[in-house]
Amino acid sequence: MTLKNYTAIGYVLSLMLLLLSFFMLISSLADLAFFNEHAFVFFISAGITIFCALTLFFSCRRETFTFTIQQGIVMTVSIWFIITFFAALPFYLSTIDINFTDSFFEAMSGLTTTGATVLVNLDTMPKGLLLWRSLLQWIGGVGIIFTAIVVLPLLKIGGMELFPTQSNDLSEKKYFLPRKTAFTILGVYLGLTFLCMQAYDFSGMTVFDSINHAMTTIAIGGFSTHDSSMAYFNSEIILCFSTIFMISGSLPFIYYVYILQRNWPVVFTTSQPRVFIILLGVSIVVIFLFYPYEKTLNSFISIVFNTTSVMTGTGYSSSNFSQWGEVANLLFFILMFTGGCAGSAACGIKIFRLEVAFRGLIRMAHYRLYPRGVFSTQYNDKPLSRDIERSVFTFIIIYFITFIVVFILLQSLGLDTISASSAAASALSNLGPGLGDIVGPSGNHGTLDDSIKWTLAFTMLIGRLEIIPVIAFFCFMLKRRTLHSYG
Repeated sequence: MTLKNYTAIGYVLSLMLLLLSFFMLISSLADLAFFNEHAFVFFISAGITIFCALTLFFSCRRETFTFTIQQGIVMTVSIWFIITFFAALPFYLSTIDINFTDSFFEAMSGLTTTGATVLVNLDTMPKGLLLWRSLLQWIGGVGIIFTAIVVLPLLKIGGMELFPTQSNDLSEKKYFLPRKTAFTILGVYLGLTFLCMQAYDFSGMTVFDSINHAMTTIAIGGFSTHDSSMAYFNSEIILCFSTIFMISGSLPFIYYVYILQRNWPVVFTTSQPRVFIILLGVSIVVIFLFYPYEKTLNSFISIVFNTTSVMTGTGYSSSNFSQWGEVANLLFFILMFTGGCAGSAACGIKIFRLEVAFRGLIRMAHYRLYPRGVFSTQYNDKPLSRDIERSVFTFIIIYFITFIVVFILLQSLGLDTISASSAAASALSNLGPGLGDIVGPSGNHGTLDDSIKWTLAFTMLIGRLEIIPVIAFFCFMLKRRTLHSYG
């Protein structure tokens, strides 16, 4: 890429940093409202961020440009990484006294909506810092929605090119997201956050808790303002509302646009939300049948809540579900990879890829039985191209190869088998808590070695960006360095 290409990326980055500094100032207001002197930390962090942003802004002139695939890869990966660095400043400069590794881990967990935390004593932590954690997840949630709808389809990653279209037409075309649609999606995101906040407030949460949990619920993030997460409130009504809005945040946001546009053919013919609900329902029934304790209405609500939290990748917990028996642990481990719908704030492999892969396997089985037959993979009653089918299979293979590599690396760094496997799965799927005593719902990542934290932080990033852009980024940079070395 030329200097002009990097100038364009620098300009976009400067705008993102300015927006980040704005949210830092919002967090400072929470400390000021509660008369906490911690507000000065956000002023310092915002000042550093604004200075760097303005330096980039005036150094990179604004020009009319069209992003190439290479620019899209470099911009997507570098912006998420650099933004995380600046987002870590309020943690690092705060009065809670944590090192930069923990600060970066917490910021990465927030922006990738993972929900794993190294912090303790949340109940007594400065309000501004608690709000900052929630804002990071809320920003990351809307950020990944636009990344999934705009950037990833252009890069043709794992079949994502199916989802930015304005209809169910799967023919070859140039994909884009009209400005009006983008603002509508943002409006839906804001609207769901407001409704969730009202529901939590109605259920008995304080206003501060309602705001924070609404942002982390819709963003499928899972950060809480209390160490015991949702168990702190001891309220089945809160768990029910939380379940509803976790599901809402896991559905494709573009389909909310279709509903507002009354595009009923697309709303009623798309199979992704339907398959998501069916898989969630079956998982809940299986876990309830093998639940080792007394089966009551409260236990059923807890099962529904925690299963939804794991499958969507939210990461909330109302009880230590790792103690629900081997069947539940195995199913939860599988659900860690599943995730929600494409084009939502959820994570994981995504429902549509699993559906396409399953239909592709059925097609191949038919072909083996009837070698002379002609079969095609159908999705939403439309034939899928072989390129999309291969893209989905390739992504799933790379996904599990990445999981195995991270799992082996974590084991070599000292984690036991259960902790290493569940930590790798939860970080790659941006879930948060894993299984076991160390990284489970009752554990805390703060006890882990720094090398493990950096490994998990990097895994969160590649999982949130769907793996392939990060691989392509390093391949591109390595190629540039090699060409530069040979002159």
